[in-house]
Amino acid sequence: MEGLISAKKAAADLRTACFLWKEDVASGGYVQHLDVAAFSKAFDLDIDELPPQPIDEVSNVWLFHLMFGKYMLDVHIVQTDTNPIKVKNDEIVMAS
Repeated sequence: MEGLISAKKAAADLRTACFLWKEDVASGGYVQHLDVAAFSKAFDLDIDELPPQPIDEVSNVWLFHLMFGKYMLDVHIVQTDTNPIKVKNDEIVMAS
């Protein structure tokens, strides 16, 4: 099964945006038959161990890959404003 979820989130940093997305997916019924407990557990385990990674040569897009049970979710995070975004610790990436 394939699907696309599009959601706009305003967040101070990348990690916060990911948690906003997690809450949205867990409560919104976007994925049929989603095991919300398994999804939440996998997300919580992976977000720090395998955080969103920048996509080569695209300064404002990151990918977060999550696998659990029979599900695979790829989250593409796109920075749509022109303000700097805090990525990790004190590293700042500017959108171009």
